[in-house]
Parts: sequence; structure tokens; C-alpha cells
Amino acid sequence: MTQHNNSIPCRLCGEQSDFQFSKPLMWGGEARYFCCQNCKSLESEPPTWLDQAYSPVTLASDINTLRRVVGTQRMVFWLSKILKFERIDSILDWGGGVGMLVRQLRDVGLDAYVHDEYVKNAYAIGFNHKAGRKYRMITAFEVWEHFVNPAEDVDAIFSLNPDYVMITTGLYSGQGKEWEYVNPCGRHVFCHSEEGRQFVAKKYGYQAVVKHGFTLFARQPLTLWQRLCVKLLFSQRFDTLREVIYTLMPKDRSLIDHDRQEAREVIYGQGKIDGANWP
Repeated sequence: MTQHNNSIPCRLCGEQSDFQFSKPLMWGGEARYFCCQNCKSLESEPPTWLDQAYSPVTLASDINTLRRVVGTQRMVFWLSKILKFERIDSILDWGGGVGMLVRQLRDVGLDAYVHDEYVKNAYAIGFNHKAGRKYRMITAFEVWEHFVNPAEDVDAIFSLNPDYVMITTGLYSGQGKEWEYVNPCGRHVFCHSEEGRQFVAKKYGYQAVVKHGFTLFARQPLTLWQRLCVKLLFSQRFDTLREVIYTLMPKDRSLIDHDRQEAREVIYGQGKIDGANWP
């Protein structure tokens, strides 16, 4: 008979995390989930099933990818205006996958780059993260819930010393095993609570603005006007207003021509066919 622990150390804050429920996995077996007494986050037991979770057999297509990229492009663009970004300010999309969002951000004048250890960049070739680059903001959309060792991964993000970190991830607040974020695919292994996000903010010396699944970590306090605008941006009730504002905002298209010229030089001048993707 298998002997199960009723508590494990929280992988974010290190405090005791107590058993809450079990959830079947789609290929058989089950995952056990624990809630931290300190940061109130929900985490799976240390996952031993990730090879199965990310195998081609069980890795279902994300049908929301394109819609989410369009929405997040608008959100980041608006946020850059609220936070008064200059043209030289850079953005890093952490866990940015194939680079689709980075390409979309560059198309509206934001100097964006991508970092992903597991997925090949296909849409923003030539704009991968490079050590030593300074970023004004780091984004991570639907990424933090995949961190097996969140303390280490979060530390890697904040070690780059950005002024802002913006994330989206499900907000755990005591939901049970029927919560859609705890799904049988087994890839969501750490679900952050609001208390967990405030723990992260305090640890690295930031302030956190939390609304639904959105969080903005800011190194310097936001003005009252900025906080109100960020709350509006993160609200789920103003999608139409956000779209109208985005449409009316002027956009700098100069990076499009710049990136096209660099791609031509790499492909035709240097003969590096795989070095750029915009001939």
C-alpha cells in the first residue's frame, strides 16, 4: 500500500503545505495537491509525470493562442503608455514560445525580445534574450503555473532587475479540485494565490497590483492615476473600452522597416537563411 505524505514544503516560500485533494491525470494515476499555510498557494506534489504531460501524444493544441496573443499585445501596448515607456525601453517576454507576441509588439513600436528554454522561436528570430541586456519590463503570460521550482524560476526573472514584471496566471483562492486550472493534463503544477504574489513582491522589493489573474509588479510606487488605469486594464468588464482606446492610440511603425532591413541583411547579405524570418 502506498504511503502518502499529508504535507510537503512549499516550493515558493518554504513553509508547510498541507494536502487538499487528488486529481486524476489523463493517462492514468493521479496528482496530489497541497495548499501552503503561509503563502496560500496551491501546488502539486513534486511532479514526476512531466515527460508524459509534455509528450506529443498528450500535448493538446492551445486553441486560444492567437486570440490571447492579440489581447496581450493590446494590453502590453496600453501598459507601456500608462507607465510612460520611452522608445529605447525594452521588453522581455519570458516563456514566450514561438515569439508570436514579440513579433506583434515590435510591429507596434515596442522593442521586445523573447526567452523560452523549451520552445523554438519562429516568429521573432534574431530577437532572443541576450545576457546583459536591460529590460524595462518582463512579461510572462500563462507561464508561472508551469514552474516546477517557482522559487528558482521567479528569482531568475527578478535577477534581471526590470522596473516592472507583468504576469497572467490563475488566481488561487481556495477553489476545489473542480477548478479548471487544475486540469488532467498535469502541466499546471503551481497555482499562485494573491498572498503568494504579495510574498514575491515583498521578497524582491516591488509592489504588486493584483486583479483577477493579472499582476503587475512595480519597483517604484505607481501614481494614483497609474494604479486606476492598471486596474481598468486588468478588469474583465471593459474589453470593448480597451479595444477602442488601443485603436485610437498612435503607434510607431518604424521597427517594422528596421526589422525587415536587418532580416534582409542576415538572409541575403550574410547568407544565414535560418537567421531571420522576415525577408
